[in-house]
Amino acid sequence: MKTARLWPAIAACTLLAACGGGSTSGGGGIGSTPTPTPGPTPGPTPTNTSLADLQYSENFTNDAASGSGTIRKSDGGGSATAARSTVTVRYDAAARSYTITSGSRSQTFAPADRSASDSSAFFDVYYRTNGSTQDALSLTRPGSSGPLTYNYVGSGFWQRVSENSSSYTLGVDAFTYGVETPDAAMPRSGGAVYSIDLIGSSGLTTYSGAGSLSADFASSRLSMDVDFQEILDGGVVNPFLYDFSASAQIGGANRFEGTFRTNVFEQFSGQLNGRFYGPAAEEVGATFVGSGDYGSVIVGTITGRQDNTLPGRNQTLVDLVFSENFSTQFASFHYVLDSDGVIVRADRFGTSRLELGYDVQTDGYTLTGSFDNIDQFHPSSRVESKSNNLFTVYETVQGDRTNRLTMYNPGGGNDELALSYASFGRWEQIEPENGLPTAEFTREAAFVYGVRTAVDQMPRTGNAHFEGVAYGIANQPEAGGTLWDITGTSRFDVSFQSQGFTGSLNLAGTARNTGNPRDFGTYVIDDGRISSGAMSAAIMRNDQVLGGFHGNLYGPDASEIAGAFSFQTPLNNEVTAPYQLHYFSGIAVAKRTP
Repeated sequence: MKTARLWPAIAACTLLAACGGGSTSGGGGIGSTPTPTPGPTPGPTPTNTSLADLQYSENFTNDAASGSGTIRKSDGGGSATAARSTVTVRYDAAARSYTITSGSRSQTFAPADRSASDSSAFFDVYYRTNGSTQDALSLTRPGSSGPLTYNYVGSGFWQRVSENSSSYTLGVDAFTYGVETPDAAMPRSGGAVYSIDLIGSSGLTTYSGAGSLSADFASSRLSMDVDFQEILDGGVVNPFLYDFSASAQIGGANRFEGTFRTNVFEQFSGQLNGRFYGPAAEEVGATFVGSGDYGSVIVGTITGRQDNTLPGRNQTLVDLVFSENFSTQFASFHYVLDSDGVIVRADRFGTSRLELGYDVQTDGYTLTGSFDNIDQFHPSSRVESKSNNLFTVYETVQGDRTNRLTMYNPGGGNDELALSYASFGRWEQIEPENGLPTAEFTREAAFVYGVRTAVDQMPRTGNAHFEGVAYGIANQPEAGGTLWDITGTSRFDVSFQSQGFTGSLNLAGTARNTGNPRDFGTYVIDDGRISSGAMSAAIMRNDQVLGGFHGNLYGPDASEIAGAFSFQTPLNNEVTAPYQLHYFSGIAVAKRTP
C-alpha cells in the first residue's frame, strides 16, 4: 500500500469544538382444528420526527464513508484506505444509547460513556475501552440555529484504535443520519440554498469549514462550495483557507451522488453521497471519501439547513431558479453610422469584463460594466416582433437613447444550437451623434455567460471535440467603410490531459448598409491553454497572429465552451481586399459532440 497519513486515536470532531423485528409463518389447522381468531393488525412502528426530541428506538437512515489503516511503532509510517460504506446507526430510547455497526464491528455508547470534558455545545463525545482497544464516538448535537447543530440531520464519527506490540490499527466511520425527507415530499421544481458545515479527516489532520449548497430541484442538480481550514495534530489551526468544491445529481428518490475536489496540501478528489432531511427538505446531509495525489485518504461529512439569505448558483440556464450575477467575457467597440449605414468613425475593439445580473423575482436582466449607466431589461420590454426561437430581444428608451439586449435562447427550443450551460448576448446603446443630426453613435458588446464547470467536474484525461456557432461584427475603421454583421461556425478540439486546445472560426458577413454578403474565410485558433476552466488562445491566419480568444468551459464535465474573440486582419490581405484593414469582434459558443 502507499504510505499515507492516518487518523488520530481520539475523535477528530473533539478538535473542532474550539472552532466553532422478527417474522412468523404458519397455516390453518386440519380436521376439526378451529381457525384462530385473528388479532388486531399491528400499527406502523413509530419513528422520530426530530433529533432534538428522540422518543422512539430507531435505525436511522444514513450515508457513510469508512477508512482504516495502521501505524508502525518503529518509524511512525503506515498505510490507509478509505471507501464508501454501509453503517447502521441504532438509537435505543429506553437506554438512551447509540449502537454503531460497520461490517463485523459494533459498539454501543450509553450516557455513562459521555465525556463531559471533551463534549461541547456542538458535540457529544463518548468513549469505550476494552483492553488495548478504544472506541470514540462524536455526534453533533441537535439545535435550530448556528453551525453544526440541526433538527433533522446529524453528523457522526466513530473511531476505533487497537494496539499490539508493533503497531496501531485504526478505523474511522464518518456518517450523516437523521429524519429523512419522504420521497413524495421532495421538491421537484424551484431551488433552495443551504448553509453547510464540513468536518473531515485525513490522518493526523482534521478539517473544519463552512459554505453553501445550491440545489436546483427542477434540473435535479446541486453544487457546493466550502472554505475550510486544517486543524493539525495537537489542535493548531492553519490560518490558510482551502476550497472544497462538489457537484451531484439528485435521483428520482431522495438521494444524490456526485464528486468533489479540494486544493489542500495535496489535491483530494472522490465521491460524495447524501440526501435531504426534514419534512420538506429543510436540511441536508452527505458524506465524502477520496484519495490524494500522493496516496493520502480523506473522509468527512457535510450538514446544513436552508438559508434564504445566501446567494444561489444556478445549475443550468434552461430554467433559472436563483437570482445571480454572471461573470462574462465580452468583446466590444464603438462606431458612428450615417443615415445610409456607412461608417463615419469607428473605435478599435477591446475585450474586458461585463456583469450580467438576473433577478428571479422580476425575470429581468441588469447589465453593468465600464459604461456610464446601468441598463435593466424586464419582460415588459421584450420586443415580440424581433424575437424568435433563436433570440429574445428587449428594448428600452431613455430620452433619445435606445438600449437593446439580444439574448441567445438556451434549451431545446433553439434549433440552431441547443445549449444548456453557456450562452451569449448582445448589448447595444444607440443615440444621436453630437454635431451630426442624421448619424447615430452605438456602443456595442457581445458577451458570453453561463454555469462554469466546477473544479470537481473538470476532466483530467481524454480529448473532446466541440462544434458550434459564432456571431459578431466587423468594421473598417476609416470613414466611408462598411460595417458587417458576422455569423459563422466554431470548432474546438480539447486535450484535458495537457490542458490545451485548438480550433477554428469560419466567418461570413452581411453588409449593414447594402445587405451584400462576404465570405471572410477561416481563422485558426491555436496555442490554446486551459487553467481552472479558463481558456485563452491566439487567432491566426497564414501563420500570423491576428488577435485572441478568451473563454471558459461550462457545464458538468466541461460539456460546453463559450468565449469572446477580437482580431484585426493584416493590411492588403486576401480576405478583406480591396480594403486595407478590418477589425473583428464577437463570440463563439460550442457544445461537445458525442
